[in-house]
Amino acid sequence: MIEIVEGELERCLAIRREVFMGEQNVTEAEEMDGRDGAPTVQVLAVVDGVDCGCARILYDAAARVHLGRVAVRRPFRGQGIGMDLVNGARDVALRHFAVDGTLTITLDAQEYAIGFYERAGYTLTERERFLDAGIWHREMAQTITR
Repeated sequence: MIEIVEGELERCLAIRREVFMGEQNVTEAEEMDGRDGAPTVQVLAVVDGVDCGCARILYDAAARVHLGRVAVRRPFRGQGIGMDLVNGARDVALRHFAVDGTLTITLDAQEYAIGFYERAGYTLTERERFLDAGIWHREMAQTITR
């Protein structure tokens, strides 16, 4: 059973270092962008007491947030934890940032993960593909109402 925990920046940073810096060769300067303080909300996925994934919700504007730094540690991939994490982050974002029960969430998906985010209800925006940390990305979004 997955547990979604808010906060826990240091535990989330450990996962981000492992996945983004260790596996994807993202530099520390690119990964540690100074945007982890309030009103940002860190989301940690824990399974059987083990930290297995994380995400970051950045406040963008009224009823609008950006989901990013979504990472699942290698031993936990392919088990549905990523989808549980993204859905849990959506629920956390709704609680914190929805206006009149509505919230738009944007994210920058690495191109290989577009299908994953489509299954989570996101659609591609009109923005052209772009490089971030040397990795091709596409912007995706969804508007949700509780």
